[in-house]
Amino acid sequence: MNNFFFNIIIRFIGLAICPILFFCCNTNGGQTLAIEDITVLNMVDDIELPNRTIIIKENRIVEIGSAKEIKIPRNAIKVDGRGKYIIPGMWDMHVHIQWAFMENHLDLFFKYGITSVREMGSDPEFTKNLIAKIGAGKVKGPRIKFCGPPIESPEWMDYALNESGNPSKEDYSKSRLLISNKEEVDQKIDYLVRLGVDFIKMRNFPDSATYFAIAKAAKRAKLPLVGHAPYNLDQKEVALAGQRSFEHGWYPNLEDISPIELNSLLSIYKANGIAVVPTLSTWYPQSLPLREIEKVLQGDSLNHKLAELPQELIEKWKQKAKAKRDKNELGNWSPSVLENQAKEVVNLFNKGVMVLPGTDVGGLFVFPGYSLHQELEFFVKGGMTPMQALKSATIESAKFMEMDDSLGTIEKGKLADLIILDKNPSIDITNLHSIKMTIKNGAMVFEK
Repeated sequence: MNNFFFNIIIRFIGLAICPILFFCCNTNGGQTLAIEDITVLNMVDDIELPNRTIIIKENRIVEIGSAKEIKIPRNAIKVDGRGKYIIPGMWDMHVHIQWAFMENHLDLFFKYGITSVREMGSDPEFTKNLIAKIGAGKVKGPRIKFCGPPIESPEWMDYALNESGNPSKEDYSKSRLLISNKEEVDQKIDYLVRLGVDFIKMRNFPDSATYFAIAKAAKRAKLPLVGHAPYNLDQKEVALAGQRSFEHGWYPNLEDISPIELNSLLSIYKANGIAVVPTLSTWYPQSLPLREIEKVLQGDSLNHKLAELPQELIEKWKQKAKAKRDKNELGNWSPSVLENQAKEVVNLFNKGVMVLPGTDVGGLFVFPGYSLHQELEFFVKGGMTPMQALKSATIESAKFMEMDDSLGTIEKGKLADLIILDKNPSIDITNLHSIKMTIKNGAMVFEK
């Protein structure tokens, strides 16, 4: 009898702690999760699927169907989805985790529904170490795809160093890969291959011959080339060379190209899956009133989101904002300028160009997590529907990363990266602020 009661107690303790362990880990440790009677936002057909139940085993969706028909396993942890909505986990397609001092604050991404990020430039050892810790469950953080150090010309390296205010050129240079001429290209690309990068990023290059040598070497290495738009080269030649994305801008400029040339160029974009990642959020400080910037410099709150951030990032922002304010580089845009930029980006989207959301986390007043919601709101202000904006952060980003076989939609067999919300973001994009729970790899990593 004593053994009987002992076993009952042990089982009770086990049942009590399982949800806690499930919440804390990056994988769910073999648990089964049942999300009952929820409305699925279908990213393939742009429709709502009400009254659905989703069964997750370990890190995969194993069943999805009518709540009346799906049988819930006895051992499942149940989540009540009545009156709620569910979408796939989102991507932030342009972040700099190291420069945002986020290594101990990565779970902030989960609060805003971000389960995957594209790391666009850092010390490779820092990033690889972080990826290993996340994979081993030592750190709770998003899925990271990285480029290692982006390619930089010596002239721009010096400029970036002075602009950043980084005290150590040696430390800063670890996050840049200098290429001075085309003769250095093969050796440097081989170095990136050995690092195990997922793609190659180019910030700047010394001349056109070096650019095209980099593009050819990236193709040989079977690694996508992404990065800043080389405005001083022929746009069609660049598109044909193989660069897969253009960051921080609306490229090409529709005003500088004839309709015939534009149609020819855009046909190459669409055929090659070339994307524009405008990072409109990174231009946000230009439209901030100076009085708001002064609040930050005086230690006051820009908004309540500051309380979530690493203190090192806030101090970096103060330093950078003061320098830019003194050079009259802040507060000199009206909000309409940014809205017009959003319209230009969506104009490209309406012509068939892939537009993806990235924020440039690490930049001035770019809030990790929150700024992705802001970026999607810019897309909608520019003319996208809320559903189109949601798709850009889910299925379209997954397609670009060639991971749509496992991410980007809510389907049987796919990885369980999911966001549960109290309100429907396909009706109003600001309803993304109603996130109730984020699930990554089948584990509940954020719950409000």
